[in-house]
Amino acid sequence: MKRVLVSWMFIRFLILIPFKMHAAGKIFILKMTATGYQRTYLVSVLSLILLSFCSFCTASEVTDVFPPGGSHSAAVATDLSVTLDATVDPGTVDSSTFVVHGGFHAPITGVFSTDSNTFTFDTSNDFHPGELIQATVSNGVEAGGEPVNPYVWWFRSDVTSGFGTFVDSGQALGKYSSLANALGDLDGDGDLDAFVICYTFAQVYFNDGTGQLTNSGQRLGEDMGENVALGDIDGDGDLDAFVVNWDTPDTVWMNDGNGMFTDSGQQLWTRFHGGVSLGDLDADSDLDAFIAASDGIKIWVNDGTGIFIDSGQSPGDAFGIGAVLGDLDGDGDLDAFITVWGNNRVFLNDGSGSFVDSGQELGNSFSLRMSLGDLDGDGDLDAFVSNSEANRVWLNDGSGIFSDSGQSLGQTWSWDVSLGDLDGDGDLDAIVANETTSNRVWLNEGNGIFTRNDQSLGNFDSFGSSLGDLDGDGDLDAYISNYVHVDNVLVNKILPTPTPTSTPICPMLGCTITMPGAEFHPGDPCFVDVTICNPDVETYEDVPVFVILEVYGEYFFAPSYSDFEHYNMDVARGETIINVLPEFIWPTNSGSASGVFWYAGMTNPEMTALFGAYDTFEFGWSE
Repeated sequence: MKRVLVSWMFIRFLILIPFKMHAAGKIFILKMTATGYQRTYLVSVLSLILLSFCSFCTASEVTDVFPPGGSHSAAVATDLSVTLDATVDPGTVDSSTFVVHGGFHAPITGVFSTDSNTFTFDTSNDFHPGELIQATVSNGVEAGGEPVNPYVWWFRSDVTSGFGTFVDSGQALGKYSSLANALGDLDGDGDLDAFVICYTFAQVYFNDGTGQLTNSGQRLGEDMGENVALGDIDGDGDLDAFVVNWDTPDTVWMNDGNGMFTDSGQQLWTRFHGGVSLGDLDADSDLDAFIAASDGIKIWVNDGTGIFIDSGQSPGDAFGIGAVLGDLDGDGDLDAFITVWGNNRVFLNDGSGSFVDSGQELGNSFSLRMSLGDLDGDGDLDAFVSNSEANRVWLNDGSGIFSDSGQSLGQTWSWDVSLGDLDGDGDLDAIVANETTSNRVWLNEGNGIFTRNDQSLGNFDSFGSSLGDLDGDGDLDAYISNYVHVDNVLVNKILPTPTPTSTPICPMLGCTITMPGAEFHPGDPCFVDVTICNPDVETYEDVPVFVILEVYGEYFFAPSYSDFEHYNMDVARGETIINVLPEFIWPTNSGSASGVFWYAGMTNPEMTALFGAYDTFEFGWSE
């Protein structure tokens, strides 16, 4: 919507003419004195004339941007350009009126040039593969003598390589319950580091440039964190962190440029916060915060120095879990898609940072998090939503109206999803972090239809996933946050071709159990590895895996019997999976025992028919 601007000449004209309001308050009277007599005119008549004049005094408009909003095909060395509907005033285009925020690094600097109606920003450094870039044209830019209506958009840089298959790097990061993470160049050395939200604090891992991550030693906060968003919040040229916490105020952590963070001291209260997304909501070139929480939506406006002010808005009261910003209706501002415990919602921005509920109620599952991107290649932003049931893909008609694509992707509790071109074919794929089964990769056919590849990545209890080129080879790797296990880095690599053999890769379907030692004591903590081997004959899905301990005729379960379904796994053809069951306490038994029996069981009837209900292994134990 265009905003009518009054020219300076018109403003000066109004200032010079005295006027007052009629006592009734409805009619303006203009009094002019000339040569000893006074004439009175109804200003309403003059106003009609002036209004007709000012209909031509509209703000200049952005007619085109490059790379296009929501696209994911821009080269990492791309320039940004903006085309207006009038000739650009070169003196008004600079780093204060056109601001670019990087998702993986800051600052983004460059050189400006103008050519008639277009100005170009030649970036000084390349973007990272798959980086989300946000740009703001503020009303400080002028064209044809008029300020420009602000315009905000984002795009992703392209990824030109990748296999869509992953190999665990072998790193075991942290030993605390991890819930979420975000990647970015935190220490300014050109590679991607990790900011990780743990159960009661946050950690920072530095990358050595090859994808090997080292704990920086920082222990940030004492709150139960839920999620984090990175961005240059205070405008000093590095990536800061906005952390949402479960039942304590949200916190803002400022980066010193070397990846060392300090608490800004702000206590930004919302209740049971779930998701946060940073973006320029009011088109003033800094990063504001959009929060989804249990008591609705919270919008914090940045004053430009990293201090957040409550906008006072309450555009919705839904129990929000996740929030992502993007221009959903194509009008040049950032809207919001939020996942909800129930029906997901879309909130539309009027361009000034004020949001209204679009009235859409999308889905009926317990939705957790989601990611936006042009999934079907039609130029607008669609949504991939992770659910407590099957994940869903919602397609945008270009005006911010979404429809269900009809796909049911997976049948498990999925906590997070990240989009990126994983196989280098030019479309956006998805990696999904699952709680009740191993993580999944879904490959896009180019039209928004997704097919699962054959990999089962990790174990279970994964809560967060982020994509980025961690090892510097040009494709997208993954950092996975795990609640029960240590975090792991998955490297995008081609899988080795199996050596042809006349016998199955696995001689039989079965389980073996590996214990950390042969002697155990009552009350000791214990981990159990269950290795599942599937012959090259069929794929089994959602196999409940458990271990039973027998001591003197008493049976103990690991995990507890009620949690069997919590540890479902998929076992693909020819695949061996090591499933590390969570830590439990070795049962206390009076007296001594000479033998302990472990049973690794799978309740799938087909498996039982193949090898029997249990495999039994005996370990020595003494007090």
